Amino acid sequence: MKIKPYFFKCLIFYVGITLLVTGGFMGYLYWGVEPQESIGGFLCGTGLSLLLFYIISKKNK
Repeated sequence: MKIKPYFFKCLIFYVGITLLVTGGFMGYLYWGVEPQESIGGFLCGTGLSLLLFYIISKKNK
């Protein structure tokens, strides 16, 4: 069974969007509460880096 690269690109895109939105909401809702605010920032950064990876891999076809 061979998995197509298109599936992985879509997966990276959707996971990046989900992490970015989740981290943004967590950072907003727990403003001033230190552990949750740091976790929200980590999720936002991870989601943004995945989206940048998706954009760069899309340009280098």
